[in-house]
Amino acid sequence: MLALPAWLPRRALIIGGSNYFSVLLALYVAFSLNLQNPWWAMLTVYFVQPPQRLTGAIWAKAFYRAAGTIVAGAVGIAIIPNLADSPALLLLAVSGWLGLCTFVGVLDRSPRAYFFLLAGYTVVLTALPAAFEPAGIFDVMVSRIEEILIGVLAVALVQSVFFPLSVADAANARLRAVMGDMRHWIVGSALSGQVGATANGLAVELSAIHSLASDWRFEGTLTAPKRRALSALEERLVALLPTIAAVGDGMADLHTLPGPENDMSALAQRVGAWVESDAATQAAARPAIEADIEGATPALAPDSSAEALLRASVVTQLLLLVRRWSDCRLLAGFIAGPDDAVPDPALRQIEDVPSRELHTDLRQAALSGFVAMLTLVLLGVFSIATRWEAGVYAMGIAAIPCSLFAFADDPRPMTRDLVFGLLAIFPVLFLYQFAVLPKLDGFPLLGLSLLPVLLPLGVAANLPKYTLRALGMLAGFSAGLALQPRFNSDLATLLNLYFAVALGAITALAVIGLIRVIPAERSIARILQAGWLEMADHARNLGGAAEGRHLRSRMVDRAGLLVPRLQQVQGPPPARSGDMLRNAALADALVELAKLRTDPRSALRPEIDATLQDLAAHFSQLAEEGSATAPEQLVDRLDIAAATMLGLETQAERRAGITALATVRRALLPDLPSRSWRPSDHVRVQP
Repeated sequence: MLALPAWLPRRALIIGGSNYFSVLLALYVAFSLNLQNPWWAMLTVYFVQPPQRLTGAIWAKAFYRAAGTIVAGAVGIAIIPNLADSPALLLLAVSGWLGLCTFVGVLDRSPRAYFFLLAGYTVVLTALPAAFEPAGIFDVMVSRIEEILIGVLAVALVQSVFFPLSVADAANARLRAVMGDMRHWIVGSALSGQVGATANGLAVELSAIHSLASDWRFEGTLTAPKRRALSALEERLVALLPTIAAVGDGMADLHTLPGPENDMSALAQRVGAWVESDAATQAAARPAIEADIEGATPALAPDSSAEALLRASVVTQLLLLVRRWSDCRLLAGFIAGPDDAVPDPALRQIEDVPSRELHTDLRQAALSGFVAMLTLVLLGVFSIATRWEAGVYAMGIAAIPCSLFAFADDPRPMTRDLVFGLLAIFPVLFLYQFAVLPKLDGFPLLGLSLLPVLLPLGVAANLPKYTLRALGMLAGFSAGLALQPRFNSDLATLLNLYFAVALGAITALAVIGLIRVIPAERSIARILQAGWLEMADHARNLGGAAEGRHLRSRMVDRAGLLVPRLQQVQGPPPARSGDMLRNAALADALVELAKLRTDPRSALRPEIDATLQDLAAHFSQLAEEGSATAPEQLVDRLDIAAATMLGLETQAERRAGITALATVRRALLPDLPSRSWRPSDHVRVQP
């Protein structure tokens, strides 16, 4: 077998070839139906490609492309005929629609965002040129929808039939990898008190799994029970991540305390061996390991030492880790298995599981929408003032990067690559328009003539280093050829079109560069600020368990969002940029405090209220200043609250309260020695 060069992956060659066949199929069907502009079907093949060439992802993006195109067609039919006689109002309406769709698309951090982005720029790209003949807008939009749908279906069918790659397989493989990494983190780091950087990488993986779960639904193999189980597993994994971090922090604190009574290495080894065992062994041994952990929990009393409080908090977190890990193993096994019959232990876990909530940035979304509007307005004003009809094509080209790259902090690199591709293809396009196409007769020769361009560029589009440049060249080649049932080649038209392409792309790049770029440091600060503001609001409003789960989910997501941005920062990372997982654990702690606050005894509520108010004030200060030293009174406040907790009736209540306060101490006072607990100085025996 012929060996491929190391720089040319076999997968890239296969996908490049499948895209070429998709183009041939799309063009053949479009020509057979005698559609007005078959090149739209050709162009669509490349725009509908998802980042991962998986069957479910292909059909998902095809669905969103089709739905977005239909919506754009309806909007175009509603706007163009009514405002065609008023160019200024038409410009405002189209640019406003683009800005609105961009705003909503940036807020929706799922594959569904493509629907909103496409619905925005497709109006500019396909409907706006029809403003010169508004009477025919309906026929034009119907034709565009047909051509685009042909391209969508062509690539989806070719990929699904000839090169099927399942989202189910990819999702299960990713779940196995995440579970393996978590197992390694628990056994190799957390149980020995050595918390490494693995956690942030796992937060990134959880976001990737969330995206795959959205695409999996389009394969038809994700049944309702498994869909609920996958949502439940996402929630458990999100909860497990900060729990592991809390166990690691607690074990590290225990190692600083003197005395053999604080050595939990034997228990940690038993838990580690249990975590590494197979699923059946874990299920059978779970009661025994939980009993071992319960047996290691010291009894808490008003005069308990700092060491006893710390040990109790660590053991409580360790028990929570065991339960959450067991739930994750059970759900992951069910999802990967062939049966749809839900095991009895999993029935309770998959009921009424909410969808995972992710971090959103309203300011970034609004700024992205404004940049898209402004770019369109600038080009529109220029086109109206100069009476340049090809200006509508410049606006269409500019709308694409302003929408598709709006999710990035700095869209300039992606926009530059796309602009490079659009402009670099011009010599090849010129050659085809005036030397190759005039000599062709029949579809077979046309298809064969496209091979030397489409296959190499299709392969390059699947090499990450060249993806956007190749896609820009493919888009420019498809639009520039403008393949139609009757060949028509005109140099003036081609030059005018490419001047519009260049002006639109360069204008978009300039406006993005001037207004839209968000430096990594500022983006990190905004993510951190959003987290602290939410924590402050949560502490003030005493959110319940559901609100706590949502907050924890967003905190874990933020930890993943920080990873690529921290890699861009030169020098030491910003203050408190590694706190997001601790903040996720804080969400659980605040929920527990709110639950204990409902105790009818009068002594408990005032102390917890005072603690929560101090925490809210500190969170607000962190959000405002970026970094702040915890006030001295917070230490006393936590000790007073701990003394109050130790007066509760049951050991379970005491452990829950002390664990919540210990989590707060580690998150906000990481440099405060654990042995500095002094609740006995504030003992208040409960009636």
